Amino acid sequence: MTGRSSTARQGQNDFLRSKSKKNVSRLHAKESALERLDRDQVQKPREETKLRMQLESDGFAANTLLRMEDVSFAYEGGEQMLSHLSLTIDRGDRLAVLGPNGVGKSTLLKLTTGSLTPISGVVTVNPQVKIGYFEQELGKLEHDTTILDSLLALPGMTQSHARTILGCFLFSKEDVFKRIGELSMGEKCRVAFLKLFFGKANLLVLDEPTNYLDISTRERVEEALRHYPGAVLLVTHDRYLVRQAANRLLVLDGNSEPILFPGTYDEYMCKDRSRALTPAEQQRDNEREMLQLRLAQLMSSEQPEDPEEQRLLMQEIRRLRVFF
Repeated sequence: MTGRSSTARQGQNDFLRSKSKKNVSRLHAKESALERLDRDQVQKPREETKLRMQLESDGFAANTLLRMEDVSFAYEGGEQMLSHLSLTIDRGDRLAVLGPNGVGKSTLLKLTTGSLTPISGVVTVNPQVKIGYFEQELGKLEHDTTILDSLLALPGMTQSHARTILGCFLFSKEDVFKRIGELSMGEKCRVAFLKLFFGKANLLVLDEPTNYLDISTRERVEEALRHYPGAVLLVTHDRYLVRQAANRLLVLDGNSEPILFPGTYDEYMCKDRSRALTPAEQQRDNEREMLQLRLAQLMSSEQPEDPEEQRLLMQEIRRLRVFF
């Protein structure tokens, strides 16, 4: 009996060792594939899809674009959304507003654009500031206009420049003649972005700008924001976009005082944790752990046979690895 039990345990150990070796082999294979992918991107840049244009904004001499002083706001018959909030947006700022749903992030954007008026406090916008508001731009797209004509309506836009821009944002030669009313929500978002980016605004106000965009388009948006010469005020749950685009943070949790952090998302996550975490910070830490688990699962998974599935798997692994 003892001999049979020992043999069974030995067989189980051999099986586990074999499985462990197989997972390590899979991980090494995926690491090699990722290295090849990175190497190929450096050696063979896709000129037809790479964003190679510098975004423009009108000249702006002043340092401060917008100032909020002791601002409070509540919707009629509802609880107070923002209380005694003060902040400034200066030239070159890329301020990301973070926090769970319902704490006043979109309300804050509407206050900066003048869509809402505070119940107390003052919002001061420099007279030279031209605000480009993503939600507003998306809502006023003309459904009977073609994509190309929509861009040609921008001041100083030429047909060749418009076609180049549209190609960089993944609109093919035939797509540019589509009417906006025929587009998917993701395609409409792309058009709205382009009109904002090249409309010479010097402050972009963006509310969840990547919600309807695929990975390739998100990458172009991230690159565009990194090179944008004006200031950006951004609300998003897309932590990758925050990491790429923001140099300051405003953290709201609806319970404690707002936190204005003068640095990047990575710097914020690495700061001293001797104090107790706020609910919003705890939620972010939980999300990070879930991403780590997902990455581990993908790295040890079977390699798909279908080339397209392989490409998508590598794409998701690459995207998750940026967080760690």
